[in-house]
Amino acid sequence: SGEMRNPTIYVAVIVTLLMQQAATKGVDRQTMMHKAQIEELARVLKEAVRDDLQKSLLVKHNKLLERTKNFITKTLNYVDKTFEDFKTHFEKKIQNNNENAMNNFDALEKHTKTTLTEINKTLMQNLRKINVKSMEEHTDIISWAHQRAELHEDIFKTKITACAKNEGHFGKGVVKYNNGDGHYLQDSVSIRIKNSTCDRGVCMEPARAENILDKARGVFKVPSKASGEYMFTFTLRIDTWTTSGRYLLQPSSYVFRKNHRIIKGTQISTNVMPNWKSDKVPVSRTIFLKLKEGDEVDVFQEIYTQTLDDDVSFCGALLHLDQASTNPGDLFADSESSNFPSGTVAAQDAWHHNDLAFTQVMPVDFTLQKDNLSGHKESLTETLISGDSCWPTLRPCSDGQWPMHGKDAIDGINESLKEMDIDVIP
Repeated sequence: SGEMRNPTIYVAVIVTLLMQQAATKGVDRQTMMHKAQIEELARVLKEAVRDDLQKSLLVKHNKLLERTKNFITKTLNYVDKTFEDFKTHFEKKIQNNNENAMNNFDALEKHTKTTLTEINKTLMQNLRKINVKSMEEHTDIISWAHQRAELHEDIFKTKITACAKNEGHFGKGVVKYNNGDGHYLQDSVSIRIKNSTCDRGVCMEPARAENILDKARGVFKVPSKASGEYMFTFTLRIDTWTTSGRYLLQPSSYVFRKNHRIIKGTQISTNVMPNWKSDKVPVSRTIFLKLKEGDEVDVFQEIYTQTLDDDVSFCGALLHLDQASTNPGDLFADSESSNFPSGTVAAQDAWHHNDLAFTQVMPVDFTLQKDNLSGHKESLTETLISGDSCWPTLRPCSDGQWPMHGKDAIDGINESLKEMDIDVIP
């Protein structure tokens, strides 16, 4: 730059001095000679300066091109390195996320498997408990229903029928059935009280012990546990003609009694015209009574007569047990009973859930490796002369000056040459 700067200054100074001298002294021969010399000098300087400038600018251009090339190359290398680092960072981050996700999936799979196993285990235990509880309650219900059904069966089995017969009855008082040929009517006695007695064999002894129809006393007694509705029938033939051939003004009159008390409306009597051939009249009465266990029923003759009434029979039969209507199931039909079957909740095991904690990937920030740009700013400054200096001298620009490149410098020199009327640099 020194070789290019000094000839330019010299030319400008010489041209300026010559122009001042020509203006003050006028034009003479000596001046014309000097002018010719100056023009020659200008021509020489012009060619020298032009060659010098061209050479200098070419050198500067080559240096600028080399520096620009170095700058761009370094910039591209930096960009490539940065992208490579980012790619490596991104791939590593993806790999870490993928590994973490796979670990979490494995943990989730194991946790789910363990959880389902525990749930199944707890569920099976609870089902076994429910099954055991259900079997116990099922057994209790069956036992309860069986016992209640037995009570119903006992009611259905219960039957009481008894008939006693006597050849005749004489006199006032209770009609009895053990005089002379007195006996039970064949196949008339059928006694089974619930499931404790039976019709025949040894199991009939309790019924006999009850002595339901006592022939000697002439009384039908309601056995224990046999309260209910009964039917009674009394039948005989009343003789209305005396042995002396006189008509009985008051023939026999019978009446049913309950616990030794006459039952009104149950009188049995007759009255016919005197006729010794037709003086016996068959009579019969059937009544229905509601009795309790221990009650006694008999037939009582109210009037004393001198004749014998014959063909006497007395029957009693159970029609309906009170228990069949009031409480056929006894305690087994009491839903308020503490022993009444009822569903209860089986004890259940609780299942406790443990939450799964997933692992998190630690975030790693991408750091720009600025060391890769070490000296890059200096290269930029050297490449772009206008970065922080003014041309042609590397000095700080001031007062808002813009840097001058080669073309601007040549334009300035050409302006000075024009003022001196010298050919400009092409």
